[in-house]
Amino acid sequence: MKYFVSFIFFLITHFEIDAQTTISETEKIEVVNAVSKTMINSYVFPDIGLNMGKLITGNLKKKVYASFTDPVEFASKLTQDLFSVSHDKHIRVFFDPEWVSAARKANSKQDSLDILYRDLPIWKKENFGFKEIKILPGNIGYLKLDGMMDIKFGGETGVAAMNFLSNADALIIDFRENRGGSNMGTLVASYLFDGEPVQLAELHLRENNKIIQEWTLPHVPGKRMPNTPVYILTSNITFSAAEAITQRLKVLKRAIIIGEKTAGGAHITEQRAATNRFTVFVPYGRSIGDPTKDTDWEGVGVIPDIETKSEEAFNTAYITSLENLLKTSKDTTNTYKWHIDNLKAKSKPFPNNAFAAKYVGLYGDIVIRNENGQLTYQKGKNSIYHLIGLSKDTYIVDEIPYLRIQFIEENNEAVALNRLYEDGSVRKTNKNK
Repeated sequence: MKYFVSFIFFLITHFEIDAQTTISETEKIEVVNAVSKTMINSYVFPDIGLNMGKLITGNLKKKVYASFTDPVEFASKLTQDLFSVSHDKHIRVFFDPEWVSAARKANSKQDSLDILYRDLPIWKKENFGFKEIKILPGNIGYLKLDGMMDIKFGGETGVAAMNFLSNADALIIDFRENRGGSNMGTLVASYLFDGEPVQLAELHLRENNKIIQEWTLPHVPGKRMPNTPVYILTSNITFSAAEAITQRLKVLKRAIIIGEKTAGGAHITEQRAATNRFTVFVPYGRSIGDPTKDTDWEGVGVIPDIETKSEEAFNTAYITSLENLLKTSKDTTNTYKWHIDNLKAKSKPFPNNAFAAKYVGLYGDIVIRNENGQLTYQKGKNSIYHLIGLSKDTYIVDEIPYLRIQFIEENNEAVALNRLYEDGSVRKTNKNK
């Protein structure tokens, strides 16, 4: 018996192909018949699977594929034709003889894992999808996750990322460039709940009408964050496994979704060998976003709680997270409001160019300059920073989020400046005579 590793969703990898490789008419017939049979027997919706099979076999008889000699272009054409019927973005036909050869030799679970290991060097270079992780001013955690790799390979990286973020007051998870993959979302989501099991997915398979449930992990290394507010960023290319965890956390009211409607891929997909040189990704089931309603997001996408352009989603989430924390905070230093005001000033600075010239000068060892209407700040021999208008006389210091400069005037002349700090402290420096 042969074993194959089945993915809930898939990632596309690229490989080199000999430019001289061609495909014969005989092989095209073999590929079309194999792909047609796979769709008819396995596609999640039998009627659509049948129609896909009929279309490509009909096209073969009509000699639609007669002009194709490049196997990659032929595979792309089949993919387009299948999509024209199904509108299913998970369906792909690939020319990949290396994968087929390895898959057909797989006689054990380890053999199947070895197939996965083929792409491990690529995944390592991509840091298993974990592209950026940091603590933003105001103690807001930020995780940019661009792919959902298999926990078997990327689990340690995922654990390290979630532990790094464990002391944040709120968490922003950025899926705007995440096109899916495997089961990393289960690991990430498990940190967002306490130890009690929470259902994350319900998978409905065509074969024998089988239903599979997926739950949070019973144990995760490190600290869980069940009470940390979560915000997920989406775009119109957020797809598949990234959509699955987004939709479920939305339904469970565990996260606020901010950004654009997602791409709409809810089907469970498996890569299979079609012929000796071609492979096909066939959706054989669907992931239910809300088991109580038996609905999914296929072709529809996940609808954000706060809709905004993808490029504006980060700032919207950042400000929203701080504003929500401010409502419940007992922090007397007003840290959250401080950073809210900073963000708003950066996006829409106070128009104080008319006042800039009179603030220029030397204040102790602090130099204020006016460079084409842009005030700058330099203390001693340290770096020069731009000043961004917050109000008529107060500026934030770009790249120093905990510091502001407030100018003090007498008789319409600047006589001193205050350095205002996030913790509420103030340091006054008189202007040099």
